[in-house]
Amino acid sequence: MRNAKRFIPHEGKLESVSLNGSPTTPSLSFLHPLTGDFTVQHSCNGLLLIKYYKQIVDNRFKAQYLVCNPTTQKFHLLDYNVNEQYRDGFSCLLCWLAFDPSKSPHYKVVMLTSLYYCAPPNWEVDIYSSETAWWKKIFLPNEETSGIYSKGAFWNGAIYRLCHHRYNLWRFDIETEEIIGIPCKQGSSRISSQLNTRYFGECGRGGRLLLIQSPSHSALRFKIRKMDKDGCRWNVKCWNVKFRVDLETLISEFPEMESKKRMKFTIMCAVEGENENEFSLILAIPGKMISYNLQKKTWKVLRDNSENVPPRDANIFPFVESLSPV
Repeated sequence: MRNAKRFIPHEGKLESVSLNGSPTTPSLSFLHPLTGDFTVQHSCNGLLLIKYYKQIVDNRFKAQYLVCNPTTQKFHLLDYNVNEQYRDGFSCLLCWLAFDPSKSPHYKVVMLTSLYYCAPPNWEVDIYSSETAWWKKIFLPNEETSGIYSKGAFWNGAIYRLCHHRYNLWRFDIETEEIIGIPCKQGSSRISSQLNTRYFGECGRGGRLLLIQSPSHSALRFKIRKMDKDGCRWNVKCWNVKFRVDLETLISEFPEMESKKRMKFTIMCAVEGENENEFSLILAIPGKMISYNLQKKTWKVLRDNSENVPPRDANIFPFVESLSPV
């Protein structure tokens, strides 16, 4: 089966754009036996982690989670229930899927929660394994988790999050269940403010972790940095410049990108081309989704008559068709 890459926004309404011309789009209509508002929390190699709320009593809402495969239309409810609105001492529940079908048919779900009743606050991690169908709880020291940004990605067997203060990256190894702060060596490129991050995530068959930052949301010139597996493992220079991008040539083709001397576009993702050195940026501009080839300086419209440009902090996930069970 040929995989079709799409992007799934973090919204109750599922929207997608195909990168290979496929007319079909993923749907969550098979979840109709369940009631409540659905939100995509994470996507990993064809599986989705879904959060939905059920109203119980006295305007209280119960958050529940499930893992599903839109291709096979199968889902699995997780026995992880949280009354977030009334859970004293807990805040900011974050969650990810960790699934690499090239290594195992099983997946894990990782829930990260801040325990504010501790002084200083610590972090609680609940890990679900589809192999054992059990949850495991561990606690992380506060000094290893300070300054964690909201952006995160599953790559190379671990969950990575951007950091500031002491570290460049925060790495949670799925197998060893250890957290590692990866500092930036002197002379390497340091991570800027979270507000400057345009994209952070895995890209392509080569297994790259990419970071795109720019001095402002409307900047047309920026760098795409990559991290290789050895650099992350040995704490050598973390981020290497892969491309220097200039989107100035797109203005003449898409004048709607410019509004009152401000550029209106959102970087949805970077995708690999036919060879490992060929990349394209998926951009959302007013009324369109376009793919821009960085080497050839060519573009194509993926979707016309789109809605407004997604906000800079919108969570957008890659999706591939898969027959993996849940």
